[in-house]
Amino acid sequence: MATEREHDDYLNLLADSHLERLLESLSTLENRLADYLLGAPDRDGKLFDVEWAVSARSELRQIIESEYSQTVQSLLDDYPEVSVRALEMLNNYGDFAQTSPAVIQQLQRLTFQGFEDIASTFLDDIANEVYQNALTGRSKAEMIKSIRQSINGVYMQSDQAEINRLVDIAKNGTAAQSKAAIEKLHSVYAADRTGNNMRRYASQIAQDSLMQFDAAINVNAGIQAGAEKWKYYGDVIRDSRPFCREHAGNVYTTEEIEEIWQGSWAGKSSSDAFTARGGYNCRHHWRPIFEDDADANTPAPRPRQEPEPKPEAGLPKVESKAKTAKAINSQLDAAGKTTSTDRSAAAYVVGADGVLPSRFRVNGRKRGELTQKAMERSIGKISAGSLTPESVAILNQLLKETAELGKKFKAPPIRGVNTVSGRRAAGNMGDGLLGLNQKYFNKYSKRAYITQEKLEAEILAANAKLDELRKEYADKLASFEAAREARDAARSKYATTREYINSPEYLLVKELADEVDKARKKANRQIDLLSDLSAVANPRKISKWTVADDLAERPHTAAGFFESDVDVLRNLTYHEYAHLVHQETWRNLTDMGESATSFEKFLDTLFYKGRRRDTDRVFPTVYSETDPQEWFAESFALYNMGREDLIDPILKEFLDAIAESDGAIKFFNNWDFEKGGPIS
Repeated sequence: MATEREHDDYLNLLADSHLERLLESLSTLENRLADYLLGAPDRDGKLFDVEWAVSARSELRQIIESEYSQTVQSLLDDYPEVSVRALEMLNNYGDFAQTSPAVIQQLQRLTFQGFEDIASTFLDDIANEVYQNALTGRSKAEMIKSIRQSINGVYMQSDQAEINRLVDIAKNGTAAQSKAAIEKLHSVYAADRTGNNMRRYASQIAQDSLMQFDAAINVNAGIQAGAEKWKYYGDVIRDSRPFCREHAGNVYTTEEIEEIWQGSWAGKSSSDAFTARGGYNCRHHWRPIFEDDADANTPAPRPRQEPEPKPEAGLPKVESKAKTAKAINSQLDAAGKTTSTDRSAAAYVVGADGVLPSRFRVNGRKRGELTQKAMERSIGKISAGSLTPESVAILNQLLKETAELGKKFKAPPIRGVNTVSGRRAAGNMGDGLLGLNQKYFNKYSKRAYITQEKLEAEILAANAKLDELRKEYADKLASFEAAREARDAARSKYATTREYINSPEYLLVKELADEVDKARKKANRQIDLLSDLSAVANPRKISKWTVADDLAERPHTAAGFFESDVDVLRNLTYHEYAHLVHQETWRNLTDMGESATSFEKFLDTLFYKGRRRDTDRVFPTVYSETDPQEWFAESFALYNMGREDLIDPILKEFLDAIAESDGAIKFFNNWDFEKGGPIS
């Protein structure tokens, strides 16, 4: 009986045979379409007969069905033999039942439908092209050439010599010659740098349908037999994907396969792991494994991961975003239940009626009842937005750290996290809800985990993609400009404005305008991505400022004192937690507005002399001079990150006193916190 290797060889030979037959049919199809279109009515070589163009669709359909569809059916006629050979191979390793004819027929029908969808697309594109050309009076020769070149990759034999010449230049010419050749391959012949157009497309069609049929037979037989382990087998060749090179020959459980195939790689399709295997044009297969199989005792190796680049020590482990967010939600949910009617408790103040007073806008809503409802919806969960798994991993760690700070400084833990985008501040805090700028957070979390070498590779790839998108935009813009000129020139053909705005020339301009806009937006998004990567790559300047130095040398924020990228995010999170401390300590039960807490009133007395900033104070950053609360938040972060040398002595003494108090601090520096004023 056939071994897995012999079955693999058989499938590869059959796939090559299918490809050859399909390409031959496409070649014949190309010539028959051209011959038929040569008979289109014309005047001095230009098309004009719209009625003929409409009726041509029926003949075009017959040509496609007789050449393409009949060839497809002949390919599918080989599939029952594939199922027989697959069973022979499987029975070499165990006892498997024959797949029922009904299942085989259904798989054939599904495969044929896929091919027919392509045929339908061919027909629509060709028929529409013929109709549009008749409307606009395009030359017959140009129409035939356009259809040969552009309709979904229908192969143009007459251009193969030129394509081969350009491929040779692309491989062996100077840099400038190579670039020009590749550009012509893309723009004129719809080919890649190896000269492939419909040949490559047809290869995918012929091969993927065959390999997926075989996969369905093997997996179905394995499931019916109760298999729980699977071997991923097949030759590793020169152009095998790195993903397939990594997993070929390995044995995995069903659960492991589901986990591994959740990843992303070039060419991955959207199908499930057993159907898609390595992705488009993959020649690897699954076969079921049982305990008495020689391969069954092979340890199931985990995916071979690149060594995790960790420029910083002690980075938290990155797991799936959903898993980490679930852990964060559990922590935030517990924090949200930390409530008390006692103003001195390290908890969120709550009235006797159970109402949680709100002070701040939440998610852009107005203050008052709407704000309170929005606040309550945000409590106990994270709105992770576009935070990356690395960002969520770091945030999870920092939330645990701020919970410990809460114990030290007698304040409740953070009870909700919202993310914002755009050019807003890096963070905000209100009613125990932490707001984070996801762009800022993602930037520094990426820096923490990525090596410079890998970052530079990403930037190069992003630049290459931007070049592609810019060319796409330029091409669409050129088409739009040409169509607009044609539209303006055709204006005199139409008697009324209504006829004009419903004309093909006018409607084409509208259609192309939309395409130009989409291409522009795609290019702009890529520019934003490249800008983000460049920002990550830019080295940071670390401040060496001390309290004895010139104030002009201070950094804008306290993050400027720290080299570690995680410390930048730690500084941000500690800074925002400091706002929670002054907002919630000794907060009034009836406070539904933005009136200051007694803690905040005390900070005012330290910050101001009269109503002017006290210039004798130590302001370690430019931002710390903004107001008393930012002064406290900047200093609080520095104090808890080992830079007490940079903060004002009175604030250091104050923070020491809070940390040493048994509960919420009641008296300090002649201030009564419970009363909210000076000690009388």
